[in-house]
Amino acid sequence: MRLGAHTMSLAAGMLALCSTGLVMAQDVVRNAGQAYGSCRAQGQDATIDDMEDGDARIKNSEGRLGVWYTFNPGTNCQQTPVVSGDTRFVMTPDASQGSRYVAATQGRGCEANGWAGGGLGFRFAAEDPGLGDPVDCNGGYDASAFKGLTFSLKSQGPVRLQVCTLDVTDFNCHGYDITAKVDGYRSITVPWTQLLQEDWGPNTKRVPFNPARIVSIQFKATTPEFAVAVDDLKFLQSNPGGSTGNGQWYAYKPQDIYRDQLRTEYENWKAKYFVDCGDGSADIRKNGSEAVSEGTGYGMLMAVSMDDRLTFDRLATGFQKRRNSRGMMSWQFSVCGGVWGENAATDGDLDIAMALVMADRKWGGYRFLAEPLITALKQFGTSECDGRLVLRPGDMWGGCRDGVDQRLNPSYFAPAYYRVFASYLPNQADVWNTLARDSYVLLDLYQRNMGGLLPDWSYSNGATAGNYGYEACRVPWRIGTDFAWHGKPEAANVLKNLYDYANSRGGPVQSVDQKNSCFIGGLALTATARDQNAADQWYRDWISNIPQAPDPQVGDNPYYQGTLRVLYLLLAGGLLQP
Repeated sequence: MRLGAHTMSLAAGMLALCSTGLVMAQDVVRNAGQAYGSCRAQGQDATIDDMEDGDARIKNSEGRLGVWYTFNPGTNCQQTPVVSGDTRFVMTPDASQGSRYVAATQGRGCEANGWAGGGLGFRFAAEDPGLGDPVDCNGGYDASAFKGLTFSLKSQGPVRLQVCTLDVTDFNCHGYDITAKVDGYRSITVPWTQLLQEDWGPNTKRVPFNPARIVSIQFKATTPEFAVAVDDLKFLQSNPGGSTGNGQWYAYKPQDIYRDQLRTEYENWKAKYFVDCGDGSADIRKNGSEAVSEGTGYGMLMAVSMDDRLTFDRLATGFQKRRNSRGMMSWQFSVCGGVWGENAATDGDLDIAMALVMADRKWGGYRFLAEPLITALKQFGTSECDGRLVLRPGDMWGGCRDGVDQRLNPSYFAPAYYRVFASYLPNQADVWNTLARDSYVLLDLYQRNMGGLLPDWSYSNGATAGNYGYEACRVPWRIGTDFAWHGKPEAANVLKNLYDYANSRGGPVQSVDQKNSCFIGGLALTATARDQNAADQWYRDWISNIPQAPDPQVGDNPYYQGTLRVLYLLLAGGLLQP
């Protein structure tokens, strides 16, 4: 069988699945007779297979039928279990997480036909295959009664969940990448909205994912040596994640965001950008050997939100190593190396300070770092200009203190943090509360000048400089945080102006040319101040319209866009808490 430039050789009884260049072997089970199944989920029993019966069939819940198989490129691959001819798939005993069996496969030397790896999966059937070919569900398996998939996974490298449908004709199935190594079993949640096709080039047939036409589900490892184990595979029922903690939460939260999904997003991000320096410190790699204070701040916010204290402490140590003479973090440095730019950028220090306060409230013991940094921000990061207190973009430049460059950056404005600092350090409350108030005066002026948008750069007199670009696209997150944490009407007004701009153009996707989370995700966040239906729909629009491709410059693959993706999801899901 020819699949584009690849040849697929099939063992007896095999049907083509969604990966290219595979040799696959269908498990065949000897039966006294045929068993007929249902090809439509009723939505009551979500279990696909808990593996506990130890056989090769998926669990016959709601009449679901199917059998597990393994697959690989077929050249010099040593994979177990071997599935071919009359040899059936065998479950693996594993009591490490309270189970008797898991579906697992491992292999090495598995590289051919332009890809490496192997995996396991199953194909939905309308009849038990017996000794012959499986009888497919006519029209595919209808799982539209559910919202996605959830499972436990362990892997020694990257794994791509693939859900193949009848709508895909070029074998480019919809999927979700788990890029981080998963040492122990971890619960993974993938709503249907997260499934995207890879981009194989200009001839790729792009189709929306349709849960009513599923053919198969696979777990595909993508390295020549792999080990993958899956347990407790279920459909996802409506059970929104996130938590408001002990405080009030004012923003609407998209109902398709799940805690396990956020954990996977965070672990994938950390696997790409977190660098342990081996001396108790860590950095966030931006590009090559470059790191910036912004990345340290973002990483600390993520780590404290995800209860990852080890990562948080190592990043906090990296901050301490690079404090300048004014007590703020040098803005640019080499990864695990020396300082390149000694002066500070206030957005990075604001995020670091806020993360330290969050950590002090959650774990205790971080006030000795938080208080002097907040004080340094007050002293060196603010100026009174045109009768207003403004945030300078740096400790040594910007604002009216700087006679050369008096610009401001609206995407640095963090009124949600200012209110927290005011309560954390009451002796500084007047400064931080005034800065929050005056920031909104400026934001209102900017939006009036730009039809509801915000500029990349601006001035204290209300003038704007630049378009709604890669700086300003962070404003919805900054202001959305203030609305979520404090419910301020001025925050809601900024968000609703942005919402109205995007809504008048058909939504966040149609409003921007840049298809990444910085822009689409930022505008989607504005719906959290509107209503629940809008928050849900714009979240789905955001996640399902980010291009997914091997190109590191596409979609959310670059550092900046991918980092903002996780931060935006943490806020929308309710896990970014003060």
